[in-house]
Amino acid sequence: TVYGLRQTIDQLPTGVIPIQADLTQAQCPSQWPDQAIDYVLYSAAAKQHTESGYQAAYLTGLQHVCQWLTAHQQQPKRLLFTSSTAVYAQQDHQWLDEDSPTEPTRWSGKIMLQAEQLVLNSPFAATCIRLAGIYGPGRQRLIQQVQQGATAAPTQVFTNRIHAEDAAQLITHLLKTQHAGTTLAHCYLGVDNAPSELVEVIN
Repeated sequence: TVYGLRQTIDQLPTGVIPIQADLTQAQCPSQWPDQAIDYVLYSAAAKQHTESGYQAAYLTGLQHVCQWLTAHQQQPKRLLFTSSTAVYAQQDHQWLDEDSPTEPTRWSGKIMLQAEQLVLNSPFAATCIRLAGIYGPGRQRLIQQVQQGATAAPTQVFTNRIHAEDAAQLITHLLKTQHAGTTLAHCYLGVDNAPSELVEVIN
């Protein structure tokens, strides 16, 4: 049985049992399951690309889900949180991995790192999946920037990305790995096999 929690449940796939709720509200939704939950995937999206929007989606919402699990005495085998490579601030073209220092300078990266610490310090076994910039169907931000005349900087500017389907397959693989009896690490990177220069992506 798969449950999906959204404010707009009509966008959930067929076969998913809907839970209509606002993650920013502390009250547990009435449709929250009473039985044991094997796995939880927290993959929220901020309503606004603002500091308050990120805090609501990635801190407040995550705290509420952990509280609801605790209130129902549910102990999932793994809580997966989709984080972001925004937690890194390196700018000198070096290769990064899960053990690279996380010293974000922007508010978005700082909030995502706080969310990682929140989930890893929760009462649940947890894994953070740091996804690079997601591209694919329905994601038009870069296309719109190009249409508005945006061009790449003259110096080398690299971009790390991952296709939406690849991100979904990564999450599925991790869930299957955990279910097969292998304990997951606390952190994984989700990116394409190689970075691309921004000018290459735009062209």
